[in-house]
Amino acid sequence: MDSKIKDVVSALKAGNLIIFPTETLYGIGANALNEEAVRKIFTVKKRPESKPILILISEIEMLNKLVLEIPKIARDLIYKFWPGPLTIIFSAKGGSAFGGKNKTGLLNALNPYGNTVAIRMTSSKTAQKIITLCGFPITATSANLNGKEAIKNYKEAMEQFGNSSLIRYMIEDENMKDSKPSTIIDVSDGNLKIVREGVIEEREIRFLS
Repeated sequence: MDSKIKDVVSALKAGNLIIFPTETLYGIGANALNEEAVRKIFTVKKRPESKPILILISEIEMLNKLVLEIPKIARDLIYKFWPGPLTIIFSAKGGSAFGGKNKTGLLNALNPYGNTVAIRMTSSKTAQKIITLCGFPITATSANLNGKEAIKNYKEAMEQFGNSSLIRYMIEDENMKDSKPSTIIDVSDGNLKIVREGVIEEREIRFLS
């Protein structure tokens, strides 16, 4: 696995796509700071560019480089649920991460609706290792063709993407369990809004707020 991880990291650094296991579902990974790589995801998934793409980090230092601020409610959520299946939507920072103070092509590719970015610190050991070795966040949109259910096993990944020239590597996890997607929380305005209930239930979130 370690030798393949190195090949996967090289592929991501070169702007290629991978399919990999997260703590919830299989995801499609690309360098989240490479606009061309991000836009390949829409092509391979046949996905409308109007749908935002979430990204994974492996450490808080990455978060600080990507967001304008971390509101108190977000800090509470991070303390309780990260690393884990909670995706948090923040106001995005400009600067080196997204190319400037105003909306850029990269940020527009990740989220066409506004200057926000959806981030999760993954608890998947495989994903953590990949991100750490890459030194940049990677995308984790669900690995499925648009309109189909999210992929839950390697066989389904091969059926949908085995012939795609855009997918450079697929990583199998034999221990992957059938799971719900991550729960998504929006704190971009300093308040808490549940966008999607997933693995973490609403009652667990509301308890903190």
